[in-house]
Amino acid sequence: MKTRARVVAALCAAASAAAIGLATPAAAQPDRADIVCSTYRTSDGKNVGVSCDSGRYYVVGTACSAGGCTTIGGNIVSAPNISWAWAGSGYFGGDIKAVFV
Repeated sequence: MKTRARVVAALCAAASAAAIGLATPAAAQPDRADIVCSTYRTSDGKNVGVSCDSGRYYVVGTACSAGGCTTIGGNIVSAPNISWAWAGSGYFGGDIKAVFV
């Protein structure tokens, strides 16, 4: 499934970084509301991805299995490449986010 959404880079980076302790907002993409990202989720829920039209970023999602849930991030890529994350034995549910670095 592919969805299009407008992304406010600074807000997304700050919220995701605070939630998972990865990217530093000060090092994030400049405050730009005109970046457009697409999110992807495979039909089996095992993979999520994100691609944006500018910047360097990675995908973040929450994967759940019988043992509980955890936040998983993908590889850092440059626009317009897709950053993918794999859920392992679980599946992804909830929001798919881009974290800018």
